[in-house]
Amino acid sequence: MNTSYCYENYEKWSDKGMKAAPAAIETLVQALGQLPEERGTVDENPLYSVDREEAKTRPEYHYKAGCLDMPVVIEKLQAKGLHYESLEMGATRWLVIMPQELLDSRDRKVPLLIVFHKEDYDDPCWAMKTLELYASYNNAAAEKKDRTILYLVSNQEPCRMFQGMITEGIQNYCGDRDRVYVDLSNLKKNGLALKDLQDFHYCDRNGETVTDPDAQIEELDGIPVLNFSWRWVTPWRPHPIGGANDGTIDLNWLYRSGEGEKLLRQNQFMMRFSSVKDPDVLTYWDQMGLNCGIHYVNEERWVIFTPKHPALEKLPVVVVFEEVNEPDDHAPIQAFGNYMTYAEIAAQGDCALIFFAMESPRLNDWLCEILADAGRQYPLDLSRVYLTGHSHNGHFVQEFARRHPELVACIAPLGNSPGLPTPEVSHEAVSVDDERAAKMETMDMPTCILCGCKEVGCMVPINEAGHAFEAGINVQGYAASAEGKTAMWQRRLKAERCPQQSTEEVMAAASSPNKAIRALGFPADRAETLWLDGFEHYIGDIRNIDGNYHFRVVAIENLSHMVAPSMNLCAWNYMRQFARDLKSGKVIELETGMI
Repeated sequence: MNTSYCYENYEKWSDKGMKAAPAAIETLVQALGQLPEERGTVDENPLYSVDREEAKTRPEYHYKAGCLDMPVVIEKLQAKGLHYESLEMGATRWLVIMPQELLDSRDRKVPLLIVFHKEDYDDPCWAMKTLELYASYNNAAAEKKDRTILYLVSNQEPCRMFQGMITEGIQNYCGDRDRVYVDLSNLKKNGLALKDLQDFHYCDRNGETVTDPDAQIEELDGIPVLNFSWRWVTPWRPHPIGGANDGTIDLNWLYRSGEGEKLLRQNQFMMRFSSVKDPDVLTYWDQMGLNCGIHYVNEERWVIFTPKHPALEKLPVVVVFEEVNEPDDHAPIQAFGNYMTYAEIAAQGDCALIFFAMESPRLNDWLCEILADAGRQYPLDLSRVYLTGHSHNGHFVQEFARRHPELVACIAPLGNSPGLPTPEVSHEAVSVDDERAAKMETMDMPTCILCGCKEVGCMVPINEAGHAFEAGINVQGYAASAEGKTAMWQRRLKAERCPQQSTEEVMAAASSPNKAIRALGFPADRAETLWLDGFEHYIGDIRNIDGNYHFRVVAIENLSHMVAPSMNLCAWNYMRQFARDLKSGKVIELETGMI
């Protein structure tokens, strides 16, 4: 590494250069997260005296959310007609309470009550305690049957992931976009008014600042609430290294690299524009040589990029699972920045590019309609549909391929584990139970999984133990022992229709003469180390039972949980060699022997 390597705007790597002005709700969330809470009385029953070591042995222990979902509590809620879920997003926990009849019918939209709350994640009973502390809220939901409650539970600090949680509440739990309410009870209990909050402002639907925000406070069955419909979107600009960095990444090395230069350029794009509707954004794409089309499916937005000049042949399609939903007009900008590599590939005439993602496999099935609609409007080769997406969207990519293998030629999930954890220890957005794994064994789905060598869950090497990286998480799943990670890898091989590797063979990969195999931590039928933009990329291919190289893992040196430009280059180089025969369903190899 040359510590003097520099490039235009390098100084923007400073935290100051990455920050944007916070939105009103972010100011409110930070204030609520710093206030002391009136804890109330929790039953001192031994029900709440379970330590984590005991908790993780119980069948009701929910690994992903790090909590015990105790039947004795949940069954009481169910008897009242309530649906309960414990969830995790970006290392933040949350709970859903709603009338079961709403979830069953999905034909009504109801108010979404957002409750910010703090608990100790190290206590596996945090969820049950939250339910007890807010028993009156739950009882009102059961009686009225007219609301969904989201308890956004942070670990003694302000909540970080509220945007994604509210989005899921609207999409998955019958939330009404026009009736999103924030609980202000704790603000009132601490004797504060909204006007007392530094930098807080509240706007009407026209974007005009309201001079007296406290006059806008309403009551929901005695609960003081503020309507934040269409106001919960914050112009958040993510730091390019990603939020899930466990401190092991060498930031100076990243900043002083070609990868860092490209990451910074992408982030500056996100900082420059605030809305997908900004005329300057369209000018940007026009100058690059792209047409940008904005469309809707079932009132949800999707975006397509095609080269400006007509293609001589129909174009393959890269579908990026990344949220571009309304009302967040900056979400598409963030998506475009993260996947600028594909925009550049599309501008050069090599593919079309579609952005779309919802927050459940059921809603992501709308992509079937999108592809059909796009095929009618644009010159697309629907035998060459490729899917990619990062983190939880990578899990949705894999699930869509399981549900609709006949539509997909190849997938490239990013930031996902090469192993395939069982639901009991899964930290993934879509748990792969035995039924899903068995479905994969019936498919021939070319797959390239890409991750960083510094992912927080220590995904590679497979044959080395990881470590727990967040409070309240059992040392399983992504942070499993070497034996546990190996078992997950063996499950993946079986699902991908690849020959099994014994535990001894996986462990022996640590002493392989091939550097890529040592870095990946498993034997490969074909492996190489590729240098790109300052970092080594370790590539391992496994030949399936048909003798085809349809399963690849790529791990990138000094990379944390993030979307990197070289990651997308490696994914595209793999995906573009495949097509799907739309009549027979068989995979077509357009080029063989490609690395």
